Amino acid sequence: MKDNQPSDNWRDKPINFHAPNEVEHAALWLGFFAFLIIAVGFVYVTHADEPEHGSIRHLISELYANGGSELFSIAITVLIVERLNNRRSKRDAAEHEKQIAAEAEAREKADLILQMGSPDNGFAREAVRKLRARGWLTDGSLQGVELWGANLLGAILQEANLSEAILYRANLSETDLSVSNLSGGDLRGTNLSKSIMYGTNLFRAKLYSVNLSGAYLSGVDLSGAELQDVNLSDTYLSTTKFDEDTILPNGSKWTPETDMSRFTDPDHPDFWEPDWVKQQRQQGEGE
Repeated sequence: MKDNQPSDNWRDKPINFHAPNEVEHAALWLGFFAFLIIAVGFVYVTHADEPEHGSIRHLISELYANGGSELFSIAITVLIVERLNNRRSKRDAAEHEKQIAAEAEAREKADLILQMGSPDNGFAREAVRKLRARGWLTDGSLQGVELWGANLLGAILQEANLSEAILYRANLSETDLSVSNLSGGDLRGTNLSKSIMYGTNLFRAKLYSVNLSGAYLSGVDLSGAELQDVNLSDTYLSTTKFDEDTILPNGSKWTPETDMSRFTDPDHPDFWEPDWVKQQRQQGEGE
């Protein structure tokens, strides 16, 4: 059967041998002459008549024994040195190629980060997709990046590492920030309305005047976060972590007795909301 027939593909595969260069060619010829001298000298010495050719025999014996071996040693040394040089050259070339690839990767990463900060939503979201595909969204490449005014509306930023990133006045409305790291980040004036934050790290994040209305926060770490003038209207807060260093929207410090519903529930008798939210509502009613 055809399946049992031996494959002839191996005949079509070239066998790669190292082609000698000019130096190696010279060394090989030198070795050949050295071998020829040794062979001829040995034949002559073993067959020459001692009384008649004594002095000549002695001279040739010295020549083939010393000169031939010296030439042969030189040839071997040249071959070894040349092979080592070739190996080092290949290694240097490989390292150079790696350096070029690393530089190209760094440029690509920088371009995508710049694109992510674009005010064009489609452009920015495409950058997020590519960053995730390359693993740069989660590996720490975005730590401390500047994304001022980025339009990331509806972007999928799950598990993104944006610690200490600057997202000042960015649009993160309806984004999925589940299990993302925004600790120490500057999100002042950012729109996070209707965003999803499950297990998000906002430890010591700057959240002045952030719009979190209608957002879903579950298991979020807000320890030490600065929430002055944050809009928490209709925000879902579940198992959210606060501590004594957390600054609440009205400027007070969080305590175990704090009733967070007065910031989230518009029907609360002691409901509190920032002045900028009231102004926006009045402007909307005026129009």
